[in-house]
Amino acid sequence: MKSDIISTTADSISSGGTVTGDLTVEGDFVVEGGGSLTVDAAVVGDVLISKTKDTDLSLQLAITTDEDTAGVSTLLLSKKSASGSGGIVDDADVLGAIKFGGYDGNSYENNAKIDAVVNGTPSDNSMPIDMRFYTSLTAAPVLAMTIDKNQNVGIGKSSSLARLLHISGGTANSGAILLEADEDDDASTKDVFIEFFLGGAEKAQIGVDNGDSDKLKFSTGANGFTDARMTIDSTGYVGIGTDSPSASLDINSDIFRLRTSKTPSSATDTGNAGDICWDSGYIYVCIATNSWKRVAIASW
Repeated sequence: MKSDIISTTADSISSGGTVTGDLTVEGDFVVEGGGSLTVDAAVVGDVLISKTKDTDLSLQLAITTDEDTAGVSTLLLSKKSASGSGGIVDDADVLGAIKFGGYDGNSYENNAKIDAVVNGTPSDNSMPIDMRFYTSLTAAPVLAMTIDKNQNVGIGKSSSLARLLHISGGTANSGAILLEADEDDDASTKDVFIEFFLGGAEKAQIGVDNGDSDKLKFSTGANGFTDARMTIDSTGYVGIGTDSPSASLDINSDIFRLRTSKTPSSATDTGNAGDICWDSGYIYVCIATNSWKRVAIASW
């Protein structure tokens, strides 16, 4: 067993050497091969864990807890401020980060990372922290998702505007959600939908009914598509109260309502063919652009 105090990088542990006590390293510390650290390790400086065998697919870093102990395997990334009063971290301080990269033949490209950043003013027993996830294809990592201190999730945003989920496409992309019933495009027989719950009960549903020609349906109540109030089929026909519309607008009811009256100023008032309006004396129909006709109405 080697000395449990290593003060310079000139000292080394190699070929399966083991440290079983507290280990303090001042300077850079390099682990190559099968070296292991047991119990506590305090390192001041950089730590490099390197795997040099291309055929060795084993983990480079493993954190384990003996099954006979009550402890939990934990990787702790923490920070004490160098400028804050008493070492207290400040708002926007990054507390720790994990970076992911690969060698492209010229250099190691770090195109993804996860970090934790202070969001607010720390106080006793209170540390407001956001988790941020970065990804990229060809450039430096860009923010992809944030889980803020209130457990709200922002996708493409650094904050979620106090919503549990806030999706932004930024300036270059559309804000989009993809819901797919089958990951292999195998013509799944499953429906695709979003459900809305209040008080533990289903209140509404929007989705595509695979069992009815993939129509888009809007439902209320607790019975899903059985309670469809509006249906849009593949031709664009809209049905209200029917899931089989036969016209651009098909209303399954014995009445529909135009709440507000309107009186065209003249037979040539502005209008589009098909416009309909009413007042206390007439029903007006626009039969062509800016061309109205009317029929008198009376009580009986």
